[in-house]
Amino acid sequence: MRANITQLRYHAARVFEPDPVNSLMQISLEVSSNLLSTENQPMLNKAICIVVLLTFVPIFSAANCAEKDDILLMGSTIDATSDVEIANARIIYQIDTLRFHQRLTDNVGFFMIKLPGAYEGKLFKYYLEHENYLPEKGAYIIQAINDPLTFRMHRDSSSTPRQPMKIEGCVKSADDRLPIIDANLFFRIGEIILPDTTTDENGCFSLPLTPDDLGKVMTYQFLKNGYSPRYGYARIEKETEFLDIRMQKWIFTVSGYVKNSKNGKPVAAARVVFDYDATEPIVKLASKWGYFTHTFTDVRIDGLLKIQIEKEGYFPFDMQLEPKNEQETQLDVKLVPIRSKPPFLRNRIFWFGAAGVAAIAASIYLIMRGDDEQPESADLPFPPIPPM
Repeated sequence: MRANITQLRYHAARVFEPDPVNSLMQISLEVSSNLLSTENQPMLNKAICIVVLLTFVPIFSAANCAEKDDILLMGSTIDATSDVEIANARIIYQIDTLRFHQRLTDNVGFFMIKLPGAYEGKLFKYYLEHENYLPEKGAYIIQAINDPLTFRMHRDSSSTPRQPMKIEGCVKSADDRLPIIDANLFFRIGEIILPDTTTDENGCFSLPLTPDDLGKVMTYQFLKNGYSPRYGYARIEKETEFLDIRMQKWIFTVSGYVKNSKNGKPVAAARVVFDYDATEPIVKLASKWGYFTHTFTDVRIDGLLKIQIEKEGYFPFDMQLEPKNEQETQLDVKLVPIRSKPPFLRNRIFWFGAAGVAAIAASIYLIMRGDDEQPESADLPFPPIPPM
């Protein structure tokens, strides 16, 4: 009996091996075999075997099916040359495509990151930065049990401090690859609108960023007279982001015919005025067939194109157009002629004089008519009285 108890203690210690469920099953089989093979074995030993099987196996099976424990990533950041710990180093990390997080090492360069157990097997991407060291980046596969990590950073060999994060690039024409000078640039990171900037004499630009911008999506808009607007976005993934932008030239043509609205005949030498925003008006004359045309190659980005067509003897024609790149707008303009009158009928002095003469003539006629007519006398003789 004392030997059997010793065997139970030995097997119970094996329960805490790395795989407790399999160990417990094997222990139970061994104990059962030893107990059952002994002659004159009391029923108490059999009962102990049954209790072990029915009690511990469900417990360890449930523990094995529970959720995975949290994962700890621990380590230190050290100097790659001297192996000295780097305090206050910033660790910016991302797991798969989730949002970025960051940690700071303590005063001995140590860090600890706690992650859910569900992140086992996922990619852990990190970015290291420090004011006195060059940035470092890398990736690591998360495991259930992780060895301590050691991140090494290289000190900047130059005496000057490390350049801050920035975005830079150049803007060129897509047709001739020449730099575009004084292009207007607009950037936005999340809800933050960066200061406006323009390209220099080489068509290039540079804009500072902050470490907090790392991993964020930046949208941009490039505008320049004579070119189509350029829109886009980019994710900030390194210390210096470079953009190589190509812009298409803006071409817009307006042409058409000017005709008489009554007979459809062309109106030659009609004056066509193009007024685009605050630019100087452009004047064209229609040909003898009433045809006109003009191509815009240096126009503003926003606004409407105002067109006015005039010709003596016609009412003026006005309209507005929204310019669209690489399109030609055909117009069929019909001018309404002004109804013609004799020259003397268009003189106001003549009309006032004629009205005055007519009034004087009417007055003389009425006066003369009054002198010629005699009023009937009231003393007229009575008619003779007929005889009785």
